[in-house]
Amino acid sequence: MADRAEWDGLFRVSIDAFYESRLAEGRLACDRLLNLPDLPANVRAATHANQVHYAPTLPALASGLRETAIDVPVPAGWTRFNPAVEADGDGWIVLLRTSNYRVEPPASYVVATDGPQVRTAYCLLRYDADLRPSGSARPVSDLTETAGRFPFIVQDYEDCRLIRLGSRWLAAAATRDRNPDGTCQVALLDFDPAAAAFANLRLLSPAAPGLHEKNWMPAADGAALALVYSLGPTAVLDCDPDTGALALARFHDAPYLARDLRGGSQLVAIDGGWLCLVHDVIHRDDGGKTYLHRFVRLDPDFRIAALSHPFRFRGAAIEYATGLARRGETLAIAYGVEDREAWLASIPLCDAIALLRPVAGLAPRGLHAFPFPLGLLAVLERQETTADQTESEEIAVLRPDDVIATMQDESDAQGITPFPPTLRLVSVTLAGDSAAIVGDALRSVVDWVDACILLDTGIADETLAVARSVAGDKLVVRSFPWIDDFAAARNAALDAAADYGADWAVILDTDERIDPRDFDIRASLAAVDLDVMLIAYADGSYGKERFFRLPARGRFEGPTHEAFLAEGRRGDLTGPVFHEIPKSADGYWRKAERDVAILTRHTAAHPDDARWFYYLGDSLDTLGRREEAIAAFERCWALRGWDEEGAWAMYRAARCWLDLGDHDRAIEACAAGMARHAGLAELPWLAGYAAWQAGRPAQAAYWARLSAATGLAFGAGATTPRIGFRHPPALYEGPYDILRFALRRLGDDAGADDAERRYREALALRAG
Repeated sequence: MADRAEWDGLFRVSIDAFYESRLAEGRLACDRLLNLPDLPANVRAATHANQVHYAPTLPALASGLRETAIDVPVPAGWTRFNPAVEADGDGWIVLLRTSNYRVEPPASYVVATDGPQVRTAYCLLRYDADLRPSGSARPVSDLTETAGRFPFIVQDYEDCRLIRLGSRWLAAAATRDRNPDGTCQVALLDFDPAAAAFANLRLLSPAAPGLHEKNWMPAADGAALALVYSLGPTAVLDCDPDTGALALARFHDAPYLARDLRGGSQLVAIDGGWLCLVHDVIHRDDGGKTYLHRFVRLDPDFRIAALSHPFRFRGAAIEYATGLARRGETLAIAYGVEDREAWLASIPLCDAIALLRPVAGLAPRGLHAFPFPLGLLAVLERQETTADQTESEEIAVLRPDDVIATMQDESDAQGITPFPPTLRLVSVTLAGDSAAIVGDALRSVVDWVDACILLDTGIADETLAVARSVAGDKLVVRSFPWIDDFAAARNAALDAAADYGADWAVILDTDERIDPRDFDIRASLAAVDLDVMLIAYADGSYGKERFFRLPARGRFEGPTHEAFLAEGRRGDLTGPVFHEIPKSADGYWRKAERDVAILTRHTAAHPDDARWFYYLGDSLDTLGRREEAIAAFERCWALRGWDEEGAWAMYRAARCWLDLGDHDRAIEACAAGMARHAGLAELPWLAGYAAWQAGRPAQAAYWARLSAATGLAFGAGATTPRIGFRHPPALYEGPYDILRFALRRLGDDAGADDAERRYREALALRAG
């Protein structure tokens, strides 16, 4: 894990710079953070998303940019997008993709014509040097062999890249109808501009189920053809254009932020090296995606030498560049918008080069910062190359005989036209004696999972019989003797799900119910490249890790209030929510007594781990042992662990001080919490409430205004990255509730009336 001192200041800059209009500084801070290989997962996810705020449009960066929409007639229900471009004669040649589907926000694909299949057709267009159309559009014929096609839901060739080898024309594309499983394969085609036709298909990647490959970036050098397989690490294949045979030519480490970069355009030659356009996908909370782009320069040996900051073309969410070509000192860019618009742009080469920054300061940490891509191993295995052909100066390629049979999808499936997913999803539940509640828990998932795995931690009642009556043949029971360690049990449950052969597991406690709310969970899991997905509690007050890609990348730690320490990428699955049935007062008391006993032992054994002091304080608070709870919360804060947790510990300490009637100590605790994390609106809200209770209305008003400024109703709260620990009333109407009374007491009736109005509006916002 990266030293906190290394990233904490950069992370603050990456957020604060936006509000202080220091955009260049914020952009650079994001890049430097994303280049830390072991940045904490939650910080990486927040930084990755924050790039959107710093991404200008390309016209704002390059004054010489000229753009034109490609607007040619297409059949009813069809759209035009993702064109390819290459220089030809005195102008440009363009292949325009048209398809019979549309994208419905945030990320649904709807076939707009009769029949279930997604179809693609191309037309050939010519433009002069000034991007003016030259001649009429011509439909492109597909003369490739049809005998090897399968009736998959996605047909034809997607997202062509044009390749010119001297006088010879080729196209690299993706196809899914050349194998029975719909695996996305890279295809190489001959292309005849005179006849406007594709011919002579060569499949370059294997058809192993789940091994999706697409968007390799071609680089033409005279009669030689190379294909950039990935950027982080930078892997380059030599390709025989006649047979499609591949051999590994280059394998280099790269700046760590290149792990998020995907192809992309073809490469164009500049000054003995190469230039290309690549993209990065930001997954939004609403389930949609935003695409960001960068220019990348590679040296003659295909090492990354420089790159630009992220940018967008027109500011839309879905933008995809499939072409980059050069004529003299001018570049042409071909891109699509929202899968329904096609655009062609020209930019002076000097303008594009001016956006590049050397990678000095963004170097990886030592050699081989990235593992060798397993997907590339399968590609090379298919080629049946010799050991000499698969060895570079930096790394010898391992080629296990069973690599394809054991292949897990290591490719980026983003951009692949979706189809009904085939992933295997199971629920996992820890169960003791819970016959009264386990049935409703399983009913909430049984219809949309493939199996319900129940971990028996010592059942002595009718729990198994109830579970069998609900789940039937989907019930799978595994045993795990209880050892007073919830983390050990959760890890055993995830291991059991992986052993069962599942792709994803959803954790479901016996007192929880998951409500999909008509959300297609399977399709969402099939589309993401994340490893852990959180879902929100029904009232939005907090979220929990509930969906885990298997085998799990990370482990639970802690005997109670266990935390999942993720090694992979985390994100929110917006849509589904979970409910938790309330415990009885006696149930809460018994749980708190159990946790105090466990955590007293655990904190004694781990005196420098802040997390467990927080939960010890939480349990002591439940038992009404306020002074002991305050001591535990203050210990959590003093250990300077996770800033959000430390700040919230002081919020809880402040509530305990209020229960003890000490308003001044409550306010001081809130201020201490804000010193650790100033973005939690609940802290100034509670300080304002304590000041009001102490009879100090002016101070209450000051605190309330601070809370309102960082809240969710009319403040900046939505921009504050938070994992949990929320009190929704304080984020919405709470500050205005205090303010309306405090201002009235101070004689400011106009201000109080305005606060009253804001209070009601904020209350309505929280209600829905």
